[in-house]
Amino acid sequence: MKQLETVRIPVHSMIDLITNSSTEIFVDCTGSVQPAKDLLQELLKLNGSDKTVDEVFDVTLEVDRYNLEIYIEYNLEDDDDEWERLTKEYKIHEGKYEDTQKELKRLVQDYLDGKVEIDIDSYHVQKFLKVTSKDKKYNHLLKLLDKFLNSPHYYEYNTG
Repeated sequence: MKQLETVRIPVHSMIDLITNSSTEIFVDCTGSVQPAKDLLQELLKLNGSDKTVDEVFDVTLEVDRYNLEIYIEYNLEDDDDEWERLTKEYKIHEGKYEDTQKELKRLVQDYLDGKVEIDIDSYHVQKFLKVTSKDKKYNHLLKLLDKFLNSPHYYEYNTG
C-alpha cells in the first residue's frame, strides 16, 4: 500500500541567502504557510482539479528538532528560573553525557507534544514548512515540488 507523501521545505529570507555563515540570522517564517497554500492551490487549478488545497494537503510549520535541542541546551541557561526548573525536572547536565542527551531529547519531545512550556521566540529556532498529501494521487506533485526545491547545489569557499 502506497503511503502518503510529506515534504519538509526549509524557509529562507533573501538576507538568509546572501549573507555569509558567520552572520547570525533571525528568520520568522510564520507568514510562510499561506503563500505555500496559494502556490499549491494554483498548481491544483492548473492541473484541472476542483479540490481546495486544504482538502488535498496539510500545510503546517514544523520545528527543527535538532535546532530546538541546541537552543534549549545553550540558551535556556540565560533564563535562571526556567532553566533551574527544567534542569531539575529533566536532569539536564547531571550525570553522563549520554544520559543528559536522552533527557534533552525527552524534554524536546515533551515540548513538541505540549506537555511542557518553554518560552522560545520564533526567531531563534529553525522551522520547516511541512506539506503532507491527504490523498495518495497527489504524492507525485509533492515529490516534484521537493525535487525542484532541493535541486540547487551549492558550496562555500574562502578566498582569503
